[in-house]
Amino acid sequence: RALTQEQVAARSGVSMRKARESNRDFSFFLNWLASPRRIGAPLSSSAALADLMTERISRTDLPIVELGVGTGAITRALIRRGVSQHNLTLVEINDVFVRHLRAEFPHANVVRCGVSALKTVFDRQQLRPSIVVSSLPLLSMPHRERRTILQEPFDLVGRSGTFYQLSYGPRCPVPASILSAPAPVA
Repeated sequence: RALTQEQVAARSGVSMRKARESNRDFSFFLNWLASPRRIGAPLSSSAALADLMTERISRTDLPIVELGVGTGAITRALIRRGVSQHNLTLVEINDVFVRHLRAEFPHANVVRCGVSALKTVFDRQQLRPSIVVSSLPLLSMPHRERRTILQEPFDLVGRSGTFYQLSYGPRCPVPASILSAPAPVA
């Protein structure tokens, strides 16, 4: 006889929240094994890291874009900070993660696409994000690909917006040529 996830959690003394976190972590790990250069890390970000990453972001009615969302650790931190799901556009290319994100964050705009399609998505919605939060594995990408991928979100937020990047590595993953480029004309 098969047990439900709730029954397994109850019998093992684990809370449903912990059981869901374990399932997310296992799913993330399996996807990383299948494509380590695309995922970038074997485990999803912890709640503590997500809180640190979002500590300067408070409740806002402005659009926020999250890139490379994975299982939504940073999304959950943004929501804990008072950001409404309605103000979130979650950009993820992995089908497994997209399905998970649509189920967990039904009021967010979950978009399955690569970063190169961002301008099209935002032109269609007639929105300009004020904040971009990225967990893209930039340091595992060649310099040219990284530059191409980053140009789109930097153009979207312009000089008045804010770009947050989470990277595991010893150096800034954003090329100096992008950081020093003049602001695009809105």
